[in-house]
Amino acid sequence: RRPEAAALLISYGASFNIRNRNNDSLLQYELRSKNRDLTILFAIAKSVAYLPTIESLSIFPPHSQLISTDYSANRHMVKLIKNDVQYYKIMWYKELTRDPRSLQHYCRCVVRKAMGVRRLGQIDTLPLPSTLKDYLHLRMEEFSVSIPEMPDT
Repeated sequence: RRPEAAALLISYGASFNIRNRNNDSLLQYELRSKNRDLTILFAIAKSVAYLPTIESLSIFPPHSQLISTDYSANRHMVKLIKNDVQYYKIMWYKELTRDPRSLQHYCRCVVRKAMGVRRLGQIDTLPLPSTLKDYLHLRMEEFSVSIPEMPDT
């Protein structure tokens, strides 16, 4: 797992819609992961204009499936408890997708899309202020989420 490398690739236009063996996208995988590092989630959030809703990502099975199946088979998905890393990731993501993003963010996404993947790697050669180059490379906007330390169980 190399989150900094993944974030760098995303900043240069790599798709995060790739699927793993379980047919999960990178976004789904990161939201389900118990890993405390949020670097990849932040990179994904900075790179797109519109994020899918948590419901459309199918992070958890439908309530009807949880009720109709054996509790022991789904005990890890029945409830997110507040001392779970996943809980904080989901709450952060829900908050992020609740309101529209800033106009500045939408503009960055449009410029990045217009440039295309090949030209994103050449941003540093353009006669632009370094702050704009950093912003187009997704280095400027920062997110925060507080995940308390949890004892290993």
